[in-house]
Amino acid sequence: MFTNQDHRSRNKLAGQIPEEIWSLEALINLNISQNFLQGRVSEKIDGMRSLEYLDLSMNELSGPIPQALSNLAPLHQLNLSYNNFSGRIPTGRQLDTLTDPSIYAGNAYLCGFPTNKSCPENNQTPREPDFLSEDEKSETIWFHLTTIVGFIMGIWCLGGVLIFKGAWRIAYFRIIDNIFDVIYVQIMLAMRTRRLSRPM
Repeated sequence: MFTNQDHRSRNKLAGQIPEEIWSLEALINLNISQNFLQGRVSEKIDGMRSLEYLDLSMNELSGPIPQALSNLAPLHQLNLSYNNFSGRIPTGRQLDTLTDPSIYAGNAYLCGFPTNKSCPENNQTPREPDFLSEDEKSETIWFHLTTIVGFIMGIWCLGGVLIFKGAWRIAYFRIIDNIFDVIYVQIMLAMRTRRLSRPM
């Protein structure tokens, strides 16, 4: 339940910002800073027609800053710092009155006014970092973990067989000796061939 003065900073909120928020026309103050929010800020944000204060700082929000922010005429305080926003900072209308660079601090992939980082001349925006979703991170961790466990189990099984099975141990080391013998012979033959091929 949102009121027209909503403060939800440091509430351990996670995931994406619910789409329903952008349609709260009566909301004046929205502070959801210092949480774990991810994803992009919707262009539907201009549906919050009464918004005067917006603080999304210190989250994990990414993607471009929506141009629709410029349509929020009442907006006079904005804080988007310390997220993962990327691209050119939008301008126009209300955003032209918000010229404090600290609004956008801590977003390494942002460029343009009012920061001191210029955008590329070809109008391309800085490359947005690739972020894994929580599911993808979990899958990656489990993949590496099972690979490591499987490798360790394989070593233990091989070691156990060699320790407790005398015949297998002898056969294993005999194979290793044969491999080294073949390698040694090949090296000697190659060296002899090279010497013989040299001009006298």
